[in-house]
Amino acid sequence: MGNIVTLSRYGAIQFSHGTFFPEETFTVEVEEEITEDTVFPKLVERWKHDGEGDEAFRYAGHDDKSINRVLFANPESVETTHFYIENDNQELVLIWRDGKLI
Repeated sequence: MGNIVTLSRYGAIQFSHGTFFPEETFTVEVEEEITEDTVFPKLVERWKHDGEGDEAFRYAGHDDKSINRVLFANPESVETTHFYIENDNQELVLIWRDGKLI
């Protein structure tokens, strides 16, 4: 026979085998392994361009791409130095620097 789940008017979750109160609940966070082949919805690249003696750092946004795909598509005159992703607070998080995942 299956478990019966109900919610009391006080916020308690009642199973046929016990009751859990809101202060007993917790959040489960899942960690996922990131590789250079992981496709990100938004990826920010910091790169250095040395064209005709004029070295400059630039930033580029990429949608639905992996680090490896961006690196493969870059011309030889571009040296990628960093990759960032955006967290839930819209802050940039460094994930790759100088050829290595952080």
